[in-house]
Amino acid sequence: IISKGIATTRISGKGMGESEPKFDCKEDCTEEQHAKNRRSEFLIVK
Repeated sequence: IISKGIATTRISGKGMGESEPKFDCKEDCTEEQHAKNRRSEFLIVK
């Protein structure tokens, strides 16, 4: 994103894997569910 000219002051990140999981299955998650919980999401505001 930065290499495309977006200023670093316009970019922020927030890790939510454990606090806001897509799959809240505690220790019984499948590997696929764990992979989906380890994600990056982007919100683009114009």
